[in-house]
Amino acid sequence: SRSYAGTQKQEILALFDYRDWSTEYAPDIELHIYELLRFYPKGHSALRQLLGYFDHQKMIIPSYRTLQDIFSSAFSVEDRRLNSIVLSIPLTQQEQLTSLIHRDDGLTQLNLIRADQKDFQYTAVRTEVDKALLIADLYAFSKIFVPTLKLSKNAVRYYADIAEQYAASRLRRLSKAQQWLHAICFVYHRYQQIMDNLIVSFMYHTRAIMDAGKTYADMAQMEHSSGVVVDFPKLAQFLNWFPTRDQQ
Repeated sequence: SRSYAGTQKQEILALFDYRDWSTEYAPDIELHIYELLRFYPKGHSALRQLLGYFDHQKMIIPSYRTLQDIFSSAFSVEDRRLNSIVLSIPLTQQEQLTSLIHRDDGLTQLNLIRADQKDFQYTAVRTEVDKALLIADLYAFSKIFVPTLKLSKNAVRYYADIAEQYAASRLRRLSKAQQWLHAICFVYHRYQQIMDNLIVSFMYHTRAIMDAGKTYADMAQMEHSSGVVVDFPKLAQFLNWFPTRDQQ
């Protein structure tokens, strides 16, 4: 019977020192999920962490519907928090972020910036420099603004990846606050990647110059040695004119 099954359940829980789920725990669990979303914005990643939390607290996991409702509420709270911060971005930076996603002659600035560097040739490096200059002002602003979001590096990377992977047309269907959130995180992350690419390019060309200089020096030394043999064929005979120590 249900009564007997309930009694068995309580005895098993007491044996393992576990607590059964109760609606009175819902506010604390929702608050914990709300904190988790700042570090793990993906729902399944936050759920994985939450299951570990339930195990650590020795608490029975609630029903799927209950978890779904709690997660929905926590996501709504986090969205409202982020939107309120993002909407405080100054008008100048808002226009710059919007221009990244806005179509211009069939190609958005976003598509240009997120294109990978092809090689180490001058044209590719020059293009990478131009991309860095294009978002330099926004990056300077993002270094101040992104920490105010109180997100982990993992979360910032998540929002940046959405701008990296989504088509510009898909991003334009989001709310303005969401567009700016993804765009500012993308600029913050992408500028650092561009700088890394330029550093690697500088190291590549520096190494190439050093190798070419060493090769040139070796060839010059060989040519000099050959020239000495050609210009002074009787050098050995000339040196024999000088008395040795034994002759002295």
